[in-house]
Amino acid sequence: MTSVFLQLFLLGNALVLVAGFLFSPRLQSPTVYEMKQKLLTVGTASYTIKDNKGKPVYKVGFKTLGLGKHLSLTDIDSGKEYYSIKHILNPLGLAKYEIRQNNQVVADVKRRVKWTGLGTKFKNVWKDYKRGAQYKDDICYIYKPPGDSIWWIKLVAHVENGSMANIDDLLDGSLKERHPEWHELFIDGRIVHKNEDGRSEICYFQYASPSILIAPRDTCYIKVRRTLPNGLMLSYRSVDLPEARDPSGKFVRTIFKGAHLIEQTDNEDGFRYTYLQYADPGGLIPKIFANRPQCDIILKEIEGIRRAMKNSIHSNQ
Repeated sequence: MTSVFLQLFLLGNALVLVAGFLFSPRLQSPTVYEMKQKLLTVGTASYTIKDNKGKPVYKVGFKTLGLGKHLSLTDIDSGKEYYSIKHILNPLGLAKYEIRQNNQVVADVKRRVKWTGLGTKFKNVWKDYKRGAQYKDDICYIYKPPGDSIWWIKLVAHVENGSMANIDDLLDGSLKERHPEWHELFIDGRIVHKNEDGRSEICYFQYASPSILIAPRDTCYIKVRRTLPNGLMLSYRSVDLPEARDPSGKFVRTIFKGAHLIEQTDNEDGFRYTYLQYADPGGLIPKIFANRPQCDIILKEIEGIRRAMKNSIHSNQ
């Protein structure tokens, strides 16, 4: 089943919708729309969705009324239905939606809702946590999952004077060879196995600790590449293989999952860089104390990537 990520931000009387499909073979690049609400009667509304140029492109309206009501996403001109959206009521106020195509469930969306009188308030779970020392537009966001001491961390940055070919080579084609160019804590590592699909491989890397009081870390993960119309996406998930462990025992295993999203900008000599990470550093140190250093490390990584963009592409050498 397709996995969907959805973020809603309240801006005045308009909602900004950011939607996309993650980890799907038919990956679509995220697109930003403005969604304006028009109240019809108490408890009912219709929506007109506009693109980033302000042109109406979709309409969302009620297909049926009542409990478990359906919404229909249609073309603004022809009225063709693309998806129907079933709203499943929850007595705790946490709404869930089933997204259907040809009456088949293709995805689901959950949202966090705070009831305020007759309406609802959408909550953005990402909090602006820290900005880069040199580039203030480098923003590190955090999300603290309920009941979990480990943060989700997201970095968003714009890199100028860097080609798509170079960042592709740095993070994928020559990942092992060029790792020291952008990660200052890198010690050593290797590509354990390249899968036959040609777009995934298993990697093992070792990293120094930012503190002399903390043991160095190692990690083993599968990296999967997805080529996008305007860039690329690299997703990561930890795996455990006997041949990807250090026999000395001095490294503590980090378990993590995350992704790089690289998008070509209108300026051909630059790209938008997004990195998402959830990392359990392992060891005896309380996990909550590892979150802040991770934000600092990720901000230093983007500084290293900017420096690496001045170097030549390794695969061409």
